[in-house]
Amino acid sequence: MAKFICARVMIAYLEDGKEGARLKYCAYFEKKSLQRYKEATDALIREEKDIAFLVDGGSVAEVAQ
Repeated sequence: MAKFICARVMIAYLEDGKEGARLKYCAYFEKKSLQRYKEATDALIREEKDIAFLVDGGSVAEVAQ
């Protein structure tokens, strides 16, 4: 599931830029049932240099928690 979420966030980034990626990331982690995948997803996002801003120094990670 973490790979799926990371891929969807990357697609959102490619289609809609940083704001699209932020919105998609927040949308997934607003759902309580997906919180268990947050750590694994964040680790995968850190590997993607284009969207790493979501978890490395970005304020979105704090908002989604």
